[in-house]
Amino acid sequence: MSREYYNLRFVVTTPTLSITEYNCLKESCNQIGFLIGDKKIKVSNVITDESLNNTITEETICVHASYPLPDFYEQLCSNPLQIDYKKLKYFLQKCPENYEKSIVGWYRFRRNAVLSPSIADIRFHAQLSNIFDKMSVSTNKFLFCMFNHNYIGSMDHKFNHIFYRCDTGKCLNPVKVDIVNLSTKPFIEDDNLGYKTNINLIDNCKAYTDTINKVFGNGKDQCSKVSVYNMRTALIEEMNKMVKRIVENEQEVIKLNASIEEKKKEIEKKNNAKSCVPKN
Repeated sequence: MSREYYNLRFVVTTPTLSITEYNCLKESCNQIGFLIGDKKIKVSNVITDESLNNTITEETICVHASYPLPDFYEQLCSNPLQIDYKKLKYFLQKCPENYEKSIVGWYRFRRNAVLSPSIADIRFHAQLSNIFDKMSVSTNKFLFCMFNHNYIGSMDHKFNHIFYRCDTGKCLNPVKVDIVNLSTKPFIEDDNLGYKTNINLIDNCKAYTDTINKVFGNGKDQCSKVSVYNMRTALIEEMNKMVKRIVENEQEVIKLNASIEEKKKEIEKKNNAKSCVPKN
């Protein structure tokens, strides 16, 4: 007898976490925003030793970006605990076409706070997950991520995050979300995430390869201090090259402007000379 199996997996890219935490930390107040991603469904047939043709459906939901909403309450809410559907619809209309299909969750950032959903969080999640149920992902797959930032003294900073979803009922439960890099080969080869980036093209790019070799060496193990020093040196070198190109371009612009002014004066001089010639 054939059987059907279903596997659901959530993943998030490293840059997404880093950039979201940075954007949250540079703001003076708590932050709310949307989690942007996509889903990939892969169906495969597996024949077992008993000659059974089993079907395995693998669904992967990948979070690969975030969209901050500093004016969340003003833009999307009718009161502190209620999402205004008309405001949300108006907000989505101003976004790129089909943008709502890429919203797979939302996040909240609080400084020095516990990573446990509040009553407001639970209420907002229930409303948002129901709204996006028909647009992007189903209610039980809509994610909620909580970020916080704790620091002791002036040097020790610690970022934390926990993902939640409502798998059963209305309770938010922690969910395992794997952290992957954009170049994680198993995912690229299996086409589970559907990334648009061509990793092989990046690896074959000479400038990219040269910079990586400067930082990490040609396959040689280096300590973290050496890697950081090399990274700083490579960045300074690239910045100096960029500054040089900018200066050259600025000088070229100055020359062109001077040439244009000279031409204008010549034309004006000729026009004045013609106007001074007496008519017969």
